[in-house]
Amino acid sequence: SLTMPPALSLNDAVDEYLNDLKVLKSPHTWGVAHIALTRFLDYVARRQPEALGDIEALSPRTVRLFSGHLVDHGLQKASVATYLVPVRCLLKYALKTNPGLDIPPPDIIELPELPDRVPIPDERLPDMLRLATEDAEDATAWRLTRMRDHAMLETLYATGIRVSELVGLDRRDVNF
Repeated sequence: SLTMPPALSLNDAVDEYLNDLKVLKSPHTWGVAHIALTRFLDYVARRQPEALGDIEALSPRTVRLFSGHLVDHGLQKASVATYLVPVRCLLKYALKTNPGLDIPPPDIIELPELPDRVPIPDERLPDMLRLATEDAEDATAWRLTRMRDHAMLETLYATGIRVSELVGLDRRDVNF
């Protein structure tokens, strides 16, 4: 007789995913995923507790309604997306590490449409850019520093990247 492998619990799937994430991603990414997946587990525990012990019991409806639950609790679109992405990644991970698993497909989770974030011009920006380029009579090192600062401010403003990402940029990262 064929013996069935023990069911993969949703709790174990989350633990395995978070353990892998801890190795592969930044502590910040892990922390966001941990918070989101803990909230998802709490939601599943209330809606469909049998899925905690067997991930294959997780219904597409439960997964889909999680986003509505987040909206009902006052989260904005960007925050809802922040919670949904780790759940989607969890489902992808579970399918990748357990081929043949019968769970809702990851793309069942629709991420909210987010507007492109264009920074709101700060009235201080022109002054900051002017300060970064004036005094051309300064020593060459100062001129170069100011040109660099000006380029950094323009890049931050134009792209919306984080300061940590900007600082990590290298010449070879620029597609001329």
